[in-house]
Amino acid sequence: MKLPKNKKIIFIHLLNDFSGSAKVLSEVVEVCESHQIDNDLYINYTGDGFLYNKTKNQYFFHYKRYENKFSTLISYVLSQLILFIKMFKYLRSDCIFYINTMMPFGPALAAKIMGKKVIYHVHETSIQKNLKYFLRFVIRITAS
Repeated sequence: MKLPKNKKIIFIHLLNDFSGSAKVLSEVVEVCESHQIDNDLYINYTGDGFLYNKTKNQYFFHYKRYENKFSTLISYVLSQLILFIKMFKYLRSDCIFYINTMMPFGPALAAKIMGKKVIYHVHETSIQKNLKYFLRFVIRITAS
């Protein structure tokens, strides 16, 4: 990937843990930091994980998986609504949205509305079929 000049990168990752997708994103953030590329990182607050304290501009949102699938779904939808709204602070910024995994659809839709470039980093997927169809649709209409 060619590193952008004078553009801020907005990284969004749903679940900061010790998974492969969080590890890969942590390495991408490290490269940006080493090249002094301005970036913001949005992650769920777990207090731990590969992405914790990777950048000085770190922002947290609530998302948690629960034993009850309905509770997890509510947490997921609310996190996407909150992220959708928060992304409008970049309306007048020259930035790129870097969406790590298929899951964060809220920030992608906000970026599309604002006319921002959206880059997806899609890893292996193990998502329920109906949700995967929806997320693929969002990727098709938002990805740059």
